[in-house]
Amino acid sequence: MRVSRHPVHNVFFARFALRIATRNATHFYWRSLASDTKNSIVPPESTKTPAMPSENLIKMLRKDLEEQLKLQKKEKRLQLEAKNKQPLPVRVWNKLRDPKGLARLAWHALVHTWHGFRLFWLEARLSAKYVSKLARGQPLLRKERQQMIRTSLDVARLFPFSLFIIVPFMELLLPFYIKLFPRMMPSTFQDTSDSEQQYKRQLKAKNETAKFLQDSLEEIALARQKQGHAEGAQAIEFAQFLKKIRTGEGGYVNNEELFKFSKLFEDQLTLDNLSMVHLRALCRLLGIAQLGTPEILRFRLRMKLRELKADDQLIEREGGVEVLSAQELQAACRARGMRALGLSEERLRQQVGRAERGP
Repeated sequence: MRVSRHPVHNVFFARFALRIATRNATHFYWRSLASDTKNSIVPPESTKTPAMPSENLIKMLRKDLEEQLKLQKKEKRLQLEAKNKQPLPVRVWNKLRDPKGLARLAWHALVHTWHGFRLFWLEARLSAKYVSKLARGQPLLRKERQQMIRTSLDVARLFPFSLFIIVPFMELLLPFYIKLFPRMMPSTFQDTSDSEQQYKRQLKAKNETAKFLQDSLEEIALARQKQGHAEGAQAIEFAQFLKKIRTGEGGYVNNEELFKFSKLFEDQLTLDNLSMVHLRALCRLLGIAQLGTPEILRFRLRMKLRELKADDQLIEREGGVEVLSAQELQAACRARGMRALGLSEERLRQQVGRAERGP
C-alpha cells in the first residue's frame, strides 16, 4: 500500500486508513479466535493465539503518519520564520487583507487583554497583603519581596499602557508603542513566546559580550608577560585555560580555578580602571542600561553587585538553592548573567550555588 508523502494533504487519509486497518484487524482477530475455539479438535494445551495479519500494515501506517506530522510541523515552523522575517508594514498589510484573520487577531487580543487585567488585579491584591504585612513590622520572604517589586513596576507601567485602551482608536498605535518601548508593557500582559524570543536575542548578545571580555583578559595577561612580570608562566597557563574553556575541553569552571589567576589582574580588573568599552560590556552582560558617563555606569554596576550580594544572602538565609523552583533558578541565573535555558535543574542549582558561595 503506497501513501503519498505530502506533508499536508495526506494526514487525514493516513489517519483514516490507520483507523480502518485497526478496526478490521481487531474484528478479524476476534472472529478467528471464536471460530477456532468452536471448531477446534486440538487439545487446549496446544492451541495457539492466531497472529494478527495486519500488524505490519498498522505499523507502516503509524510510521508514515508520524513522518507526515513531523514534516507538517517543520513546514509550519519554516512558514512562521519566513513571516517573521518580513518587514513590519508587509506583515500588517497581509493581516489587513484577510478579514477572518483580522477578526481572529482582534478576538485573541481582547482575550489576552482581559486575562492580563485579571492577573494584574490578583497580583495587586496579593501585594497589598504584603504591604500591610510590612507595615506591621513583619519581614518579607524573598518571593514576597520580588512579587511586591514586580507589582509596583507594573502599576507604574499601567498608566501609559491604559491610555491606548481608554482613548478610542488609539489601540491601533499599541503595536508600534510596544515595538519602540518593549519594557513599558506590564508583566501580566507579556506573551511567553515573545519573552523567550527576546531572551534568546539577549543571550546571543551576552555570548558575544562574554567572548569579548575573554579576549580582553587574554590580552591583559599576555601584555603582562611581555613586560617581564614574574607571573609570565602563569599568564601562558591562563591563555591555555581560556582556550580550553572556548573549545569545551575544560568543562565547568570552579571558583578555585578563577582565584588561581586573579593575581594577574589585581590592578586592571577594578571598576575604577576599566575602560568605557569594558564597562558597557559588563552592563550588557548583567542587563543594565548602557547610557551615561563612565561614572554613572560604575555606580550602576556597584548597585547591581550589591543587589546580587543581598539576594545571595537572602537565598542562603531561607534554606539555600535547594528550596528554589525551576523558574526562580532561571531568573536568578539571568540576573547574574549566566545561561538559563537548555540546562537541567541540577545544573542551574550549581550555577546559583557557585555565585552564592563566592570567594
